[in-house]
Amino acid sequence: MLARFADDGVPAAVVSGSDLRFAFDPVETLKDLLYERYMDTSRPVTSKLPFHYHRIPGPVRLWAQKLLSHLSVARDEGFPAWPIEPAAEALRRLVTVAIEAVANKPFPLHKSPWPELKRFVVVLSHDMDTARSFAAIEKTAEMEEKRGLRSCWNVVGALYRHDHAALEAIYSAGHEIALHGYNHDNKLAYLSRAEIENRLNACAEFAKRYSVLGFRAPSLLTSDALDAAVARRFMWSSSTIDSDINSIIAPRRGVCSTFPFFKNRLLEIPLTIPLDDRLMVLGYRGDAFFDLVMKKVDWIAEVGGVVFLGNHPEPHISGNTKMLAIYERLLDALMARDDAWFALPSDLARHWRNMLGVPWQPDSL
Repeated sequence: MLARFADDGVPAAVVSGSDLRFAFDPVETLKDLLYERYMDTSRPVTSKLPFHYHRIPGPVRLWAQKLLSHLSVARDEGFPAWPIEPAAEALRRLVTVAIEAVANKPFPLHKSPWPELKRFVVVLSHDMDTARSFAAIEKTAEMEEKRGLRSCWNVVGALYRHDHAALEAIYSAGHEIALHGYNHDNKLAYLSRAEIENRLNACAEFAKRYSVLGFRAPSLLTSDALDAAVARRFMWSSSTIDSDINSIIAPRRGVCSTFPFFKNRLLEIPLTIPLDDRLMVLGYRGDAFFDLVMKKVDWIAEVGGVVFLGNHPEPHISGNTKMLAIYERLLDALMARDDAWFALPSDLARHWRNMLGVPWQPDSL
């Protein structure tokens, strides 16, 4: 039996009786995708500025991103494909079919890995990049709570004065608080390990106050040193995206997967819905914004992965009346499905770790 990537392609795997041989190393190939080894990354300009890039007004930053997007590659060409890149799912399917052929029986991956055999997972999150984000907390949380939903709020540890009254309100209502780096200057991933530890230590009091279990790197910028430091302190990280275009470090990037995965000790849960600011600079507004997001939701549901939605509740992005209305439409569309498990990131992380038998215990700091 031959397992092929395409009907007219070269055999990717050959099965003969109980013998299974791949024409490539599927494990390393998957790691190439998940660890973004295929991509040449360069340090972004924003991390090299002698001042914090947030001093540039938000609308001006969006305008600059939009200008750069027009100078980048066409959105419908290149790898990873955007907004849907099926590479990792195709690889998993190939391996599954090959193993089933050897075993002559269905592989357990056909069974849903989610509670109550739900088809897919929905996780909601908000990145609080600046203090202006706090103005939209009450309205956004109210939308979610009246539908019985809760979300994760990723808060910068030391950039701005925290509105603890607002944070305490959502924390006591059952929302999750995660750390969104130290000061969002985009330098964290490029510091020495000691400097990274010092910055995270400076956020320890905030993390303790809100029982923080998760981390999202500012601008999704990571490094081996940052991953190692985060793995010591946090149950989960969400510092990658499955497919992105015109990102801060490359025209295209992404881990190509809608499922959680481990990077050594670090459990990574990728964002899987195109970010609001990215869609806006690409010209998506109103119905076009909503339709593209739901197209991605439908595909993720089909493959049984995680719909991890992240937005920025600043006034010039998702913290305004028009965008809040779109967010409410998205919540209603997601709630209309009965095959989704709605979870906080920490709930998903516990479930995934328990399923794989990889318990989490923070290092003593």
